[in-house]
Amino acid sequence: IHPNIGEYLTIKSLAHWIMDDGQQVKRGGVTLCTDSYKPEEISILRKVLQDNFGLLTSIHKKRNSESTYERIYVKKESFEKIKYSLQEHTHSSMLYKLNIDKSKLDEVEKSDKEENKIDTASDFSDTGSDLGVD
Repeated sequence: IHPNIGEYLTIKSLAHWIMDDGQQVKRGGVTLCTDSYKPEEISILRKVLQDNFGLLTSIHKKRNSESTYERIYVKKESFEKIKYSLQEHTHSSMLYKLNIDKSKLDEVEKSDKEENKIDTASDFSDTGSDLGVD
């Protein structure tokens, strides 16, 4: 880990980290797969996540047939506060990792577009009297 990792971990780089090595947690939050990191490196990353984004984390230990490794779990309560900031840097195919339902977003966008349409027939059919034109 770079000694100045805190300076380099931005919301955009966190989004990329999640897209690459993040795992969706159905009940909320996200797991960062840090399987190959040393425990002291994981501690540094957890501190940076807290300092840079206010994220509360815990360690989830995983075991395979050969070893035990640690993964960082970002707790739901704090993750909810930044996940929509992460969204703008996340490819739509990866939104599921943020527990964002793309189909619901599409519905909201469609609804917003329809609400903001200009009805040219009614909005511009005025004779101009309101514009000071006689």
